[in-house]
Amino acid sequence: MLIAGFAAAAEPQVSFTYMPPYGSTEDLAGRVENVDCATHAVAVYIFVGGWWTKPSFAAPLSPIASDGTWTCDITTGGSDIYATQLAAYVVPRDYAPPRAEGWPQLPDELAANAVASVRATRPYTRRIWFSGYEWSVKDSRGQTTGPGDNVFSDSTGNVWVDAQGRLHLKICRRNGVWSCAEVVSVRSFGHGTYRIFADTAADALDARAVLGLFTWNDDAPYTHREIDIELSRWDNASDANNAQYVVQPWQPPGHLTRFRVPPDVTNATYSFSWRTNRIDFATYGGHVIPTSPAGGEIAAWSFAGDGLPQPGGENYRINLWLCNTAGTTDGKDEEVVISRFAFVPSPLPRPAWTNLAWSADGMLSLAACAEPQVAYRVEVSSNLTTWAESTVVAATNTSLTFMEQPSPGHARRFYRLTALEP
Repeated sequence: MLIAGFAAAAEPQVSFTYMPPYGSTEDLAGRVENVDCATHAVAVYIFVGGWWTKPSFAAPLSPIASDGTWTCDITTGGSDIYATQLAAYVVPRDYAPPRAEGWPQLPDELAANAVASVRATRPYTRRIWFSGYEWSVKDSRGQTTGPGDNVFSDSTGNVWVDAQGRLHLKICRRNGVWSCAEVVSVRSFGHGTYRIFADTAADALDARAVLGLFTWNDDAPYTHREIDIELSRWDNASDANNAQYVVQPWQPPGHLTRFRVPPDVTNATYSFSWRTNRIDFATYGGHVIPTSPAGGEIAAWSFAGDGLPQPGGENYRINLWLCNTAGTTDGKDEEVVISRFAFVPSPLPRPAWTNLAWSADGMLSLAACAEPQVAYRVEVSSNLTTWAESTVVAATNTSLTFMEQPSPGHARRFYRLTALEP
């Protein structure tokens, strides 16, 4: 008998091997695999106020070396060093890529002509850890930028995490210049429930200050995938409302609703649950994780209309900025404190044990992958039929550990882990 086997051709791939730090003039570097380097090149684009061809209109393609590596000068003028997104497309060398001149998005033509592509959001230089996740701190390097044409600073005087693990954001005036604060999650989360546990009263915010809790992508589809909870009076101190839920664009009817967080609510929980077919917003007094069905909200609102965004590389952001850059109404610095951020994916991933270890004194230690801030139930059994709850563990980072000293009478013991619904 003759058996013939055929190996499937490997898919072309492209990756970034070095992304220059934000504010750097260094070259972007990458590698391609499973591509004919002699007949293909790389079309690179950067996003800085819009998409731009790099290195230049005259030379829009970067050659690929015989070993698959390539480099591109992405800082050839203007504010290129502050680019926040990078994109690369592997295309035939005889293809003329579109000439991007500050476009809000890249055309579908690029993907149609590319054999491989990659896109990445470039984090800002300073990083912090908060609520089990890594965040980059926005820095506009003294230049004004959005939102509100403000200066954003990564100074430890504008953004810091205290000894209790709480995030502080501050609007400061230094040498006559007001600077604002913003942090951006390095991870893109997608569908799920997003919660902020705030320690600052919404009603106490200066009338010109805006606390934004939102998703955002620099790329334009779905209006930048912007889902907002915003606390602000928008420079109208007499406005009885001090907060709003928004699914951008805000202008069409049914995309925005304003509400009031009462003055006596000093601690609050702000959340939205983003599903495939709707977004449900809710605000609660105190730091709570509501059970289903939820109730007792200060305010709740649902959006299921046209333009519902779908996930696609967006990041979660928390910012504090001025809607009037003249400064706060009383000329004083403004500060907010966030106790924690929690994200619960939808659907919840199936948890799994990753490691088992015994100590010298007979203590069993089990480790598992986890979502920070999500609660997990540990159950035990001796027969895989009857299960009893042992404990509930709330993960503080991307792993959790369960420890137990089994009774000497246990001939065998089984453990299972369940992620609890929010």
